Amino acid sequence: METEFIIRNILVGISLLFLFSLIMKEEQNADQNWAMFYSTLWVLISLPVVNAVCVSLNLWHFGTPESESLMMPYDLLFVWVVVWGVVPTFFAKGKYVVLLAAIAFWSDIILMPQLEVFDILFLGENWYWGELMLVLFVFVPGQLWAKFSIEKTNIGLRTMFQFFSIAIIYCLGIPCITMSYFPQFFNLNLSYAMYISQLAFIFLLPALVALLDLKEEGKGTPFPYDPTPQLVRSGVYAYIRNPIQWALTLFFIPLAVLYGAPILLVGVVVSVAYTLGVSNPQEFESMEKRFGKDWTAYKASVPSWRFLWRPNNIPKGTMYFKKNCNECSEFRRWFEKQNGVNLFFEHAEDFKGKQLLQVTYVTKSGQEYTSVEAIARGFEHINLVYASLGWVMRLPGITFFIQAIVDGMGLKDEETSCGIDGNMLNDLKQ
Repeated sequence: METEFIIRNILVGISLLFLFSLIMKEEQNADQNWAMFYSTLWVLISLPVVNAVCVSLNLWHFGTPESESLMMPYDLLFVWVVVWGVVPTFFAKGKYVVLLAAIAFWSDIILMPQLEVFDILFLGENWYWGELMLVLFVFVPGQLWAKFSIEKTNIGLRTMFQFFSIAIIYCLGIPCITMSYFPQFFNLNLSYAMYISQLAFIFLLPALVALLDLKEEGKGTPFPYDPTPQLVRSGVYAYIRNPIQWALTLFFIPLAVLYGAPILLVGVVVSVAYTLGVSNPQEFESMEKRFGKDWTAYKASVPSWRFLWRPNNIPKGTMYFKKNCNECSEFRRWFEKQNGVNLFFEHAEDFKGKQLLQVTYVTKSGQEYTSVEAIARGFEHINLVYASLGWVMRLPGITFFIQAIVDGMGLKDEETSCGIDGNMLNDLKQ
């Protein structure tokens, strides 16, 4: 027991000295520091989850009393996070991910049995499968996030890592930490999980679409060091200025119901206080510097915590329909009757560029969306109800599903069609 205590403290001491040396460096590389932050964040939130799965599968377990809440000791979690999150990113700078993954796997294969010798860790019969899970779902994603951050590439995957990080923190991290201190306030009830998930989806929809808007229109992400180089005023941002904060604040409501823990509602107050007292002042200063008068005008026209009924300041969008397509002409007339804000219409034959075979929506900046995505973008110019329908249609999986149905009806890349479904128009009329 004394040997175990000494070894664990030595490991923690070495990790602290290494972090201290990084902090005290005179020359700091911001790109590398943020890459280390991202890889460390991923390891910190994903390691306890994967470890819990491994412990439940009897692949291994830790024999210390303090491991009950996370199923592993806090000091070993700290060491593991430093070794897998900070160290490889600092030395490799996002390179050699496959090689580093092989080294991490082989090193643990050698070292983990040694931990068993000192009663720090007890291994099951097939423990190496758990090690493989750790490398694939903890180490590799963390290093890929660091790599993409340094190289400023794969914005879609960077956004995905941010989404899953926030999801794990809110759905598992905050409840588990709160439960460890106030177990008497929790009464998990899965009887209404289906209904709660629907409520949660309603609250989270604006945030999900905001991530798409920031990636597609702004060419950036919600994280402070990975911001958008362009001001986003379209999509959900045409209706509310802080859709992500709004969604994450209200998400505590279904979360509290699911866990049977009213104490989680304190998160609503904390989230609002953080947004008003910390996030907004920093964001306003940053946005003012980056976008100047455009940001000032946008801030004055779009509210921060409530949705507009109609998007009074949405950027111009143009929809192109083919002349010789009856369904397209009828769909165009329907859109024209809705008096969409800053929504204009042209014939596909007059488009200056490649031949348009499907209904196409073109943004003010020239970005093109076709078929289902074009219709969804057009809905955003009408009002909040149609915009909400468009946001659901724009979600990647749902877009793919609807588009597959449209294509399966013979409306894909046909010269006589814009790739839209006449039944959709009938449903709208009803």
